[in-house]
Amino acid sequence: MKRTLLFLTILSIGGCSTDEEKNTCESCAGTNISYELCDNGNGIYTLSKGEASQILTQADLIGLSVKEYVNILCAE
Repeated sequence: MKRTLLFLTILSIGGCSTDEEKNTCESCAGTNISYELCDNGNGIYTLSKGEASQILTQADLIGLSVKEYVNILCAE
């Protein structure tokens, strides 16, 4: 019984994905600056503009995907 419980515990821990696996980024270079927007996998996004960065939420993306949002930034 203890072995079964230990095995199930290890299996459940090993089957979880990490935040690193969820972190996806899109980037582009605009006229004067480069942009990178990363989805942190928890509804929070990190937008890097050159050397500066800021935190965005899903609402800030106004229904756009990460790629669409970055492409709009680069088009400006």
